[in-house]
Amino acid sequence: MRSRKLNESTGRGRERGSAMVEAVLVLMVTLLIIFGAIQWAFVIFGYNSVAYAARCGSRYAIVHGSSSATPTNAAGVQAIVLQNLAGIPSTVVTVNTTWSPDTNPGSTVTVVVTASLAPMIKLVMPNTISVTSTSKMIILQ
Repeated sequence: MRSRKLNESTGRGRERGSAMVEAVLVLMVTLLIIFGAIQWAFVIFGYNSVAYAARCGSRYAIVHGSSSATPTNAAGVQAIVLQNLAGIPSTVVTVNTTWSPDTNPGSTVTVVVTASLAPMIKLVMPNTISVTSTSKMIILQ
């Protein structure tokens, strides 16, 4: 009995409770930072994937110009872009291909790929993030 009164008079029982509350608060902030970093890593991965796919599409377009044995069009470039897109569903991707002034050698092809990435955790990032990459090259064939 005597030790119980000693603990109550010094307030050690209350200190244990406040330490638990502090630990929970620190854990919540730490987890928020960790999941935020994971989410931003996913966004960076998505951007790299979109940039690579745009580059592949424009490379395909420059060697399949009007003087090529197998000329391409916007649908052909889009198919190549979607084949080279890693980790992003094709339903959230748009591909725009333009030739300036035409598909003859010496002209310019521009491939713009845009993807709308949904967050994994709504608390960290409530809205979708749109990542866009543009690749512009000169047609060789």
